Parts: sequence; structure tokens; C-alpha cells
Amino acid sequence: MFMSRALFLVGWLVPLVALAHTDSAATGTGFVSGLMHPVTGLDHVIAMVAVGLWGAQLGKPALWLLPIAFPMVMAMGGAAGAAGLPLPGIEIGIAASGLLLGLAVLGNVRPPLWIA
Repeated sequence: MFMSRALFLVGWLVPLVALAHTDSAATGTGFVSGLMHPVTGLDHVIAMVAVGLWGAQLGKPALWLLPIAFPMVMAMGGAAGAAGLPLPGIEIGIAASGLLLGLAVLGNVRPPLWIA
């Protein structure tokens, strides 16, 4: 009897662990959760830190333009998602952008500002 209850409990809880975007009582649900996700998702934070570091490496005006442009583009992506536009593979793209931005910082890549 104990084993069947334990198995039932594990079967009930495992899908909660498997979800990519879980909500907690602190973040709320729906709109608030969507606003909090870029700040609490590690892939987003890595990309944002890399953008700030790269802007600092590039100097003025990238120092302030990149950190302004990046959240604006993130907001456009969030609006597209809220509008129901399917964005397949977006999380992989965000993680890849964090990796590429990190490599740009590491390699001291200095493209023209309109490319950065």
C-alpha cells in the first residue's frame, strides 16, 4: 500500500519538475509571470549581462545603446508571444544568443554599431 501511494505521489509530482516555465507564488501567474521570466530565467540573464559587457567593451555610444535596444527587442518578442504568434525554438535561440554574445565579449569583437 505504501509503495503504491509513493509511486502515485512521484507520478503526480514529476510532471511539475519537467515544466520549463513554472510559476511560484512570488511571481504570480499570467502577465506578472511573463514580466518576471526574463529576470528569473538564467538564459535571459546571461544574455543581458553579456550585452552590458559587450556595450562596455565597445564604448560610447554602444555603452548605452545596446542595453536600451536589447530589452526593447525582448519586449517585441514578448508581445509577439502574448499575441499568440508561434515562436518555435525561441528558448534555444535565447541561449544561443547568450553564448554568441559571450564569445563576442571574449573575442573583443568590434563590429559597426548598426550590426552590434
